[in-house]
Amino acid sequence: MHDLLPMMALVNQDMFQWVSRPVHVVTQEGIAKGQSIADFRPNATAQPNAIRIALDLEYRQFYWSFMTNMTDEKG
Repeated sequence: MHDLLPMMALVNQDMFQWVSRPVHVVTQEGIAKGQSIADFRPNATAQPNAIRIALDLEYRQFYWSFMTNMTDEKG
């Protein structure tokens, strides 16, 4: 499911609710290496390295789109 959602987001951006937040990827050696950390504090939106993050999706629209594409049926 986690691989399918980014592909759906590219095609159906209106299916998701988006926010812009700064993100940092840990590159130093240690237990957190490779983790992505987003700043969700209220004043964090004004920073220059903010990216769009999908927080919610319209599940019915996702389900209908998925089933329509996978079964090739309209309806």
